Amino acid sequence: MRTTFIHLTQEERYHIHIEDKKKVSAGQIAKDLDRDKSTITRELQRNTGRLKRLKKSSVSHETIYRVRK
Repeated sequence: MRTTFIHLTQEERYHIHIEDKKKVSAGQIAKDLDRDKSTITRELQRNTGRLKRLKKSSVSHETIYRVRK
């Protein structure tokens, strides 16, 4: 059985943006929209300019170099 993927609607994207501004968690937004949490986190990373935060102590210099390339 194949998995069917459905794109986020403009209304869902708007809801994600508004809730993110209110500091609502990705998990709660996912529950509100009946979507998977990974869908919401990908949307936040790709389209709202939210950057991944890395702890300096847990990241090697080689990793930082690869990320910057």
